[in-house]
Amino acid sequence: MIGLLRRNPVVLWATGLFAVLLAIAGSSASGVPGPHLPRAFRLTAGPLAGRALYASPHSQVASAVRRGHPSPELTRLAAIPQGIWLTGGTPGAAAQQVRQVARAAQRTHSVPVFVVYDIPRRDCGSGQSGGGAPNARAYRDYVSAIAFADRGRPAIVVLEPDALAQLDCVAPQYRQGRYRLLKWAVGALQTHRVMVYLDAGNRGWHSAHVMAERLSRAGILHARGFAVDVSNFDPTRSEIGYGRAISGLVGWKRFVIDTSRNGTTPRPRGWCNPPARAVGPLPGTNPHDRDVDALLWIKAPGESDGVCGTSRLPAGQFDRRAATRLMRNAGW
Repeated sequence: MIGLLRRNPVVLWATGLFAVLLAIAGSSASGVPGPHLPRAFRLTAGPLAGRALYASPHSQVASAVRRGHPSPELTRLAAIPQGIWLTGGTPGAAAQQVRQVARAAQRTHSVPVFVVYDIPRRDCGSGQSGGGAPNARAYRDYVSAIAFADRGRPAIVVLEPDALAQLDCVAPQYRQGRYRLLKWAVGALQTHRVMVYLDAGNRGWHSAHVMAERLSRAGILHARGFAVDVSNFDPTRSEIGYGRAISGLVGWKRFVIDTSRNGTTPRPRGWCNPPARAVGPLPGTNPHDRDVDALLWIKAPGESDGVCGTSRLPAGQFDRRAATRLMRNAGW
């Protein structure tokens, strides 16, 4: 049986789904899953191996369930650990959010996944997710507050999705500054208990050589590793090949893969709310590849990519119909 699980990701996924259903059976009366996480959500590699991933009761999908939308699909989705995005606001507010999540995770002996997304000139400054800190000093204050709040507690941090992949749209005079900020942020956040993964785009964006060069200049040497397929849809097996190619060029650093919306094969066309998508393999599972630390749901399924494709909601807002489709398309 162990050999079958190693060779067959479909069996592994189905096993994880069974664990989700068991967790849901023990949910609270409110319809929001309780604090106990199934073994399917346990990390199996790296310094945090054996720990469960944290599922926030304050996620947008959990809030939708509490507001009176406890469909089977949304209730299942609320039980699954997803990334907690830190996307702006004051340093004090970000620190308070991190402390609250870290303490809640500590009580359940689980590990939160934070996504720091506040780099100056984010998303080319004017894209669907444009914004970010107003300047380098504000960004350092923001990240410093997060690092201080999370000090001493285990966590995974995915650092600045798209910041390196979108470097071409940043004016030349600001590119060196972005490298310096990312390198500084890695040093500020990475500890023996906080695993930092620099974002490395996805297979359809840049070659492994281009991304490896950018990661090296952004301080990958001092990070745990890098993340691929964040908020995208490329199937897991393809991203393993892409990540392995990058890893071989940056000292065999390990990587994580966002599988929150990559359950459709072939890959859907477009990056912004394309149709016919599905959630992918459960977070915490590992494809038994020596270079992969974990599969994670970094992008929360159902949260819009922007006013485009199948959504008319701004980036980051939760669309329960889209979330339901993602679950149903995966057979959930």
